[in-house]
Amino acid sequence: MNFPSACRRRLIVCIFFLAVAFRLRAVDYNVRIWQTDDGLPQNSVHAIAQTTDGYLWVGTHEGLARFDGIRFKVIDDPAAP
Repeated sequence: MNFPSACRRRLIVCIFFLAVAFRLRAVDYNVRIWQTDDGLPQNSVHAIAQTTDGYLWVGTHEGLARFDGIRFKVIDDPAAP
């Protein structure tokens, strides 16, 4: 099959972009589920926020916890509302 050079160029560009698109879709993600066994006050999380120092703050119905990337610290301040 003999394509004109302009068609051949377009075909090569299309194949290149399709290859890049399929490669981008092949990204693996790691999923980890944390529960009360891992230190959360409750398994149902209602709010998550990240502070500028990198901590994740997790709000549940049973309380607030701070996650440092390794473990949860439950905030047990009786003065908190």
